[in-house]
Amino acid sequence: MYAHLEDAIQIINAEELRDQLGHGISRDLRNIVESVSMEEFNYFPNTSSLRTIADSARNIILDLAIYNKATFSEDQFQKFVSNVETFIIAQHQFQKSSESGDDSEQGGDFEDTEKEFESMEENWDF
Repeated sequence: MYAHLEDAIQIINAEELRDQLGHGISRDLRNIVESVSMEEFNYFPNTSSLRTIADSARNIILDLAIYNKATFSEDQFQKFVSNVETFIIAQHQFQKSSESGDDSEQGGDFEDTEKEFESMEENWDF
């Protein structure tokens, strides 16, 4: 599965694709994902929060993997605490952005459809 991810990243990083789908000055992977997501799904993902969540979670897991009470220094512990705080803040920002704005449009469509089904008369005679 990781090989498929690497293949997808290679495709997205192709210069022709970056020129066509990227936006702004830095036409990087995140910009392309945002552009494609907006065009195809009418949803603009908060890639900055997602990146922060992924980076801090990785650092937390690595710190837990090497933890040894005897050799874990105070500086390492403070970095660990900082990573946990960063993770929590980014997770909150991501959830907040998902609840308001972008997802509300998608949720609204579902709610309208649900109301329409509730108000329909049920006629099961074929």
